[in-house]
Amino acid sequence: MDRRSVSPHNERPEEKHCTFCLDHDTATNPKLCNRCQCWNDLTHMISCTDHQYKEVGIRSYQAWQRVSREVLALASVNFSGLETWSPEDMAKARNCLVCQKLVEGLQRHDAKSKLSYITLLRVFPGEQFLRDLERRQGPWTDKFLVIFCIAYPKGEHGHSTTLEPGVLEIELSYSDRLRGFEDIKLWDRRLVNIEKVKNWMTDCEDHHGEMCNKTLFCRTLPRGFLVVDVLIECIVEPHHDIGDYVALSYQWATATAYEDRDIMLTRKSKEELQTPRSLSACCLPEVIQDSMQFCRDIGQRYLWVDRLCIYQDEIDVDGLRQVQIDGMGAIYWLATVTLVASVDGVGAGLLGASSRPRLNLKNHGWRLINSGMDDNFRKYFAEPSRSDLIESSSWNTRGWTFQERWISRRLIFFCRSHCILNCFYCYHCEETFKDNGTLTQNRDRDMTHGASFGTDVRITKSQLNDSAYTVFALYKEAVSSYGARSLGLVSDILNAFSGVNEFLVENLQTTSLFGLPEKYLFQSLLWFRIDRPSSNPKGNIPKGIPSWSWASGYGPIEYRRFNHHEYGNIVRFWFSENGTVREVIEATCWFDQSDTAVQVGRSVDSELNRYDEDTRQRIDENNLPGQGIHETCPHNPQQAIKHRRITDESRALAAKTPGCLAFNTTVVSIRVRVNEAETATSRRYETAQLTVLDINDDEGARIGYTFSEAFPTGHKLPPIIGEDFRCRAVVIGAYNLARFEKETRVIYGGKELDNEGKWSLVVMIVDRKEHLSSRLAIGVVHPFLWQKVNPIWETIFLV
Repeated sequence: MDRRSVSPHNERPEEKHCTFCLDHDTATNPKLCNRCQCWNDLTHMISCTDHQYKEVGIRSYQAWQRVSREVLALASVNFSGLETWSPEDMAKARNCLVCQKLVEGLQRHDAKSKLSYITLLRVFPGEQFLRDLERRQGPWTDKFLVIFCIAYPKGEHGHSTTLEPGVLEIELSYSDRLRGFEDIKLWDRRLVNIEKVKNWMTDCEDHHGEMCNKTLFCRTLPRGFLVVDVLIECIVEPHHDIGDYVALSYQWATATAYEDRDIMLTRKSKEELQTPRSLSACCLPEVIQDSMQFCRDIGQRYLWVDRLCIYQDEIDVDGLRQVQIDGMGAIYWLATVTLVASVDGVGAGLLGASSRPRLNLKNHGWRLINSGMDDNFRKYFAEPSRSDLIESSSWNTRGWTFQERWISRRLIFFCRSHCILNCFYCYHCEETFKDNGTLTQNRDRDMTHGASFGTDVRITKSQLNDSAYTVFALYKEAVSSYGARSLGLVSDILNAFSGVNEFLVENLQTTSLFGLPEKYLFQSLLWFRIDRPSSNPKGNIPKGIPSWSWASGYGPIEYRRFNHHEYGNIVRFWFSENGTVREVIEATCWFDQSDTAVQVGRSVDSELNRYDEDTRQRIDENNLPGQGIHETCPHNPQQAIKHRRITDESRALAAKTPGCLAFNTTVVSIRVRVNEAETATSRRYETAQLTVLDINDDEGARIGYTFSEAFPTGHKLPPIIGEDFRCRAVVIGAYNLARFEKETRVIYGGKELDNEGKWSLVVMIVDRKEHLSSRLAIGVVHPFLWQKVNPIWETIFLV
């Protein structure tokens, strides 16, 4: 057999023999050339490549990838024992099945570049797989992966001679157990296996019951609902129960690179787009071409695409555009399946669809997994991680796609190398390897899209049947995940969240106030900005969104992981809308509430009275200076009851400002200053400086602090160390700080005030203009120190 070694300084490798190969006798097979005779014995072939892999001294697939991308002259790896194959010589071996298939595979890998030679490094599955094969009887066929390095001559890719990693997917056939090579084929994964996808969907529909069907939420399609008829290739308006249809989730910005394909629905173009064959492939963005073809392949006639089914006119003359946007929750929920174009790149389309085969083997996507302690032999390949395929995609960073993923009952992700179907019950991926090296279809029982795909939350029937606080926790996580995403138009900040919000507030049995569930208003006000925006969207925040809503700004936010048993409502809010002012009836009442006790309409006064009596019994007077500090605090449950209602004059003022929250509370004039010791860079976002502000009285004594927050450019609280900013602090609720961070320590008169097991006041730092106040930050003040600064009761109009 011809052996050559790779020299980092020579273009033409010198002759060398592999002693491992020469010491092993192999039976001659006429289907193989002399170079490839070892393929006749699978044991020898795998052992030979294992030997080369170890001889190189690379202990992991990842290290091999790093080294093989470097210039050979700089590589610190010994390649002298490796077998090299010349593509020209392989092409001449016309009677050798292995050579011909390897050449064909190389052409798929890189058809344009000139290759010097290739180096086979390893075949997977490895020796562990051989043990299972020894039990097989008669002919068999199975799938394998060959990892290799391609050597490019000097000048290719802008370097001197370099190695580039590659993976070749093959099927091998043998006549008996491990011997008797019969055939080799390229494992063709250019196209998604349509029958397999249809079986996945049928399995979900037939066996997942209420987990994945339409009974979880009762929804109707919005007025003016349109779809694309993929058979007659035009837009139609169904005049009957459409039943099955497919939705598409993609990125507008990367849909196509061609201006003449940037087609969309307007009132002017509607008549033309309703003409049969008006949506032929040549005039459509690539992703829509592929989606229509895939629908035909799986037997679905109707496709919903936002740009073709929602009017895109700047002026929504008849309100139909907003009706469709508000109905997107229903649209994605009722869709039989949602197709996801998760491949990065302009015009990438749906890779693997019959109209867009995967052609580049650089997109193989396999991962190498350790299945034991032996680093060299106990390895196998698996499908790429979903975090690599989906979580890291730019599609997963977009604001609009958040709700499309969150709401859809079934999703088919078209990734660069694999196709994945995910439902509420499980996920299916194209073929993968078991621990023993054999290929199988993966079917993990993941109960939510969140469990299946990482950080994004998903709601399931089991969670909805849980306590209301479980759903409220999902709301907070959904807002946090959504806030970290980017939008093309910042004016869509509430529109792109409306579908998720609709599902959540419905199950919470409440309404939404600018993205916040009314029943849990106080808790929903405790959001914090934790980073600068990841992008600079066009436009401005819509007028009318008040400062107390997280939608009043753009960028990642977070809710601290407060336990719902630790909240206390000692402020009653009144909300202004449509010229009227009504009381906000919250479900929470005080710290000792239980899930079963939370009910709207329960007497707030009786709840506060009950807690006031309980507090008197529990206060440990030795724990605080003075006696009965929680009783004598100017803002305690009894005082809250007395100031629950606002005056008629306050109602009239609030009615003039839609979106205003009016409430009676205690107020003090304060100064805030950056706390240098507590201000630090966010652990999650390396670029974000999270600022903690000390809340000081007029004499400069610290009475509290704000929670750490990333203040955006232009914020009224300038994060400038050493400067004071005068503003107001108003009480919005109470919180039990028993398990809070060290920053809650308050020193007064040289003594630390221990409030463990008791409650402190949650305050909002506000800026006031005339009678209107706007949110600046959220903080905490100890009740004893609140009393010291002589707060007064006022009516606050928060806008």
